[in-house]
Amino acid sequence: MSNMKSEVLAGVSRRAFVLGGTSLAASMMTGCQTVATPPHPILDQTMSIDLHAHLSDSIRLGSLTGSQVSGVVNTVSVDSVIIGKRSNGSLYQKREPGKDELYKSTRRRLADGRRQMEAAGVSEVRTVAEIRAAYAARKKFAILGIEGGDFATEDPGRIQEMYEFGIRTIQPGHYTDGPFTDIQTSEFRHSGLSDRGREFIREMNRLGMLVDLAHMSFDASKQAMEFMTAPAMFSHGIISFDRGRIMRKTRVFGTHYAKMIAQSGGVLGMWPVIFGRGNFQSTLQQFAENTVRAIDLMGIDHVSVGTDMFGATLSLKSYRDWNSYVDVLGTLGVTRPDMEKLLSGNFMRIFAAATAKSA
Repeated sequence: MSNMKSEVLAGVSRRAFVLGGTSLAASMMTGCQTVATPPHPILDQTMSIDLHAHLSDSIRLGSLTGSQVSGVVNTVSVDSVIIGKRSNGSLYQKREPGKDELYKSTRRRLADGRRQMEAAGVSEVRTVAEIRAAYAARKKFAILGIEGGDFATEDPGRIQEMYEFGIRTIQPGHYTDGPFTDIQTSEFRHSGLSDRGREFIREMNRLGMLVDLAHMSFDASKQAMEFMTAPAMFSHGIISFDRGRIMRKTRVFGTHYAKMIAQSGGVLGMWPVIFGRGNFQSTLQQFAENTVRAIDLMGIDHVSVGTDMFGATLSLKSYRDWNSYVDVLGTLGVTRPDMEKLLSGNFMRIFAAATAKSA
């Protein structure tokens, strides 16, 4: 009897067996990572939402409209005008912003992004009802989000202003050493959240906005979870599965952080970034395997997908690759009901809870 047969008969689950590296999924993926043949049997009947994307122009929006992905959280990075890139590819704050600079540039880019979405036929949605209506009408949709709270540095009243503009999710931190929160990639200045950061998140909860913990330090997220009145998401994150400890100055975090997100009722968007010298998850197969590991670690109710499309170097290179990604997840033992939770159900649950006051 072969080793493979003996392992299966010994009770090793299909998922564990596949992740051990003996699956046929890798061979199935050869040459088809960017080949999509619509309609896909699952994506054609299941809503799918990318928790984090940067679709700022017609070409980028065209990648969505030409795919079977239903919608995205379309995000503007507040601090992009003051962020630099090191030789190793990591990002950092290269200068201090001018007074109101980040607020003004954010307003301009949000307004331009809205015009681009309208021209591309992508519907802006703000509530669960509007998401469902767009999906029922087979219209592509986008929820507007902001990455970084620095637009409100000079005036916290701008949080409500952004809500009234149509923003429904915000990350208090990104790559700047801002006044609200410690971030994963920089020195810790606030021992987690500052008092202003706590007020920022409370205001988001009051208005009915989904808090995005992405980029925030472990302590900052832990403190936020202690008083938030609705679940949060970590829109795009990467787990080091062999490390339980808290990691410093890197966007990678250990299993302890991931478990905390799940225990709070939140959702982690799996990030298909190609990371580090070893090209961690450099293939779609590896990204799918890491998704399954996250499901095993956190539970299916707490995992989704946040690609950071057009914001990083990704193993999921375009929205056409979602078809192949879903196929590989199937070979790894992810069931149809679990696929529905992963692709949109989990996000819809926390978005509904966070925005209930604004519905």
